[in-house]
Amino acid sequence: MIMRIKQVYQLLRSLNFPTITKLAYLFISNKTNTARIIMEYITYPTLQTLIQNHGSFPEEITARIIKVLLETVAY
Repeated sequence: MIMRIKQVYQLLRSLNFPTITKLAYLFISNKTNTARIIMEYITYPTLQTLIQNHGSFPEEITARIIKVLLETVAY
């Protein structure tokens, strides 16, 4: 299991796209059989927070958000 976690971590660390959060560190504890992945800190609000604070978006903003999401998934 630990080997698989390391493989996935290396794969995720190799991703280089502006809208994908970078991974910083992987900590594995054999004693507790746990793994922790530390990611970079993002200062931007989440999409959920923006919607809660501002309500729904106009169609053109929604289209831009969907475009970015689709570009990220296609990457």
